[in-house]
Amino acid sequence: MTNNFFLFTFFFFISLFADPSDYEEMKKLGKAMLKHCGGLPLAVVVLGGLLSAKRTLDEWVTLHENVKELINKGEESIGEQEYKGVLGVLGLSYDELPYQLKPCFLHLANFPEDSEINVKELCRLWTAEGFVLNENEAHKCLMALVHRGMVQVGKRSSIVGRIKTCRMHDLMRDLSLEKARNENFLSLINFPEAEGSSPSTQVMPTGKVRRLAVHSNGNIVSELLPLTNNRDGCLRSLICFGPRQPLHNPRDLFKPLFNCFYMLRVLKFENISEHSRRILLPKEIGRLIHLRFLSLRSLSEFRLPSSMANLRCLQTLDLRRNRSMSIMVLYSINIVISKLDRLRHLYLPPLLVDTLLSQLSVQLGYVKQFQLRLGSLKSLETLVNFHTRYCKFDELSQLTKLTKLSITIEEDLGEIKPASNLQSLKLIKYGDRSEDIVSFLSSYLRIQKLTLRAKLVSLQENILSPNLVKVTLRDTRLDVDPMPILGKLSKLRILALSVESYDGKEMVCCKDSFPQLESLSIQSLSNLEDWRVEEGALSKLCHLTILYCKKLKSYPHGLKTITTLKEIEIIGMSEGFKTSFDLEGRRR
Repeated sequence: MTNNFFLFTFFFFISLFADPSDYEEMKKLGKAMLKHCGGLPLAVVVLGGLLSAKRTLDEWVTLHENVKELINKGEESIGEQEYKGVLGVLGLSYDELPYQLKPCFLHLANFPEDSEINVKELCRLWTAEGFVLNENEAHKCLMALVHRGMVQVGKRSSIVGRIKTCRMHDLMRDLSLEKARNENFLSLINFPEAEGSSPSTQVMPTGKVRRLAVHSNGNIVSELLPLTNNRDGCLRSLICFGPRQPLHNPRDLFKPLFNCFYMLRVLKFENISEHSRRILLPKEIGRLIHLRFLSLRSLSEFRLPSSMANLRCLQTLDLRRNRSMSIMVLYSINIVISKLDRLRHLYLPPLLVDTLLSQLSVQLGYVKQFQLRLGSLKSLETLVNFHTRYCKFDELSQLTKLTKLSITIEEDLGEIKPASNLQSLKLIKYGDRSEDIVSFLSSYLRIQKLTLRAKLVSLQENILSPNLVKVTLRDTRLDVDPMPILGKLSKLRILALSVESYDGKEMVCCKDSFPQLESLSIQSLSNLEDWRVEEGALSKLCHLTILYCKKLKSYPHGLKTITTLKEIEIIGMSEGFKTSFDLEGRRR
């Protein structure tokens, strides 16, 4: 099936672009090259990607000769019959890459096997490394690798043309890792779980290493300390993936690490936690003046030294973690944050932990003293975990380049001056007052993604951006059916009505509403009894999820006419609903 589809595709392609006199010869060359793919879909896709960039007979002849040469080499080194020649095709896909794509492909060897790679973070890493000028260029490079079949799409973004996660086929990852080692681009250390056993991928490097990825299943401190004996200062990137186990004595690692590798541009710790006791990062971190990407999101409790103000090149700072921040953490962040004026992406810790000390700090006005002043961060594009109690709200309007904002509101806001470029908004509001929410939302009528967790009572058409493609509602406690308003959003593709978002008993998707909606999720609407879908509504729906709406009596009859519906998930529903689903849903 794969071979036939491939043949049809490139025969159609050459019929459009090739000289008619070369058509038969190109068919022969294509069939000959296809035989070397061994029936492996990945190799077929990669070969198709190579051929799509070749439009003349001479180019196809050259590619055919290159394939034959690499296949012969591959057959000498690979014993398994089913993969003979396949690595030759994959290797050629790397050799044919434009120069700007090669470091991007090699960098993917950093990530563990079968991992889902966050695309936004990947683009920021490539930018920090200097492979590309900015994140838009990084995304274009990633899409070029996708089109060549070298990277696979994971989850797609709600924004058309964008992807949310990506991954690599095992054979393609092996190729990336092999090429990265041969070119001294990257070293990977894969520490096994068993004590006393040696690293399974490569011994601890002793020569000049530019980039190092560490995959650990044990005590990462004791495993990484020998690395600090390498004092040539060449290391530019250190990415550590841990076992989600406590990190013992992290200062024992951080201090020599910061002392030795002062040329670091990327420092990232993933899935690593430490004991609950509070730690102060060593002042030596201030030596890393070239650092552009710093992620400490796994560490539970830390304070930043004042020397971090020296990191003036920093573009991404990720301080998210599982535990909430204390008043001392807030104070330490406040000292350094205003000096990092090149920051583009800032992820703050969660809100202040609700302890007796924090309550006392609020009552005595200490928190007001320590409020984060972010107005000087003129390049900021992403701001997550902004809390009006601990951040100066009036400085938000100064962040004119802001495109993503996650904000928690606990007080009256007063006058709102919106950030005109905002595309994604997550808004959490405690308390019963909805006036602030209406005013806030009506100030951001260009956003494309909205997550709202606040009591609202009713939706109003004039407070929702007509550009919305994704909406998530939770705890809004709407009294009035939101579907008539939401159904008019002509660009909406993803809608999630989550826990207690709607308190009413009836819900109606009106005729011809939701013309572009592809994914609909309804969860824990405890009062919902009747849901009707009228003719023409949800005409492009592909994915439907209904969870724990236990009073919902029946599966909507109107859904059975939707021919695009591919996936339905039903969990925690009543027996009556299940019976109705068996009668209606399975007739499709």
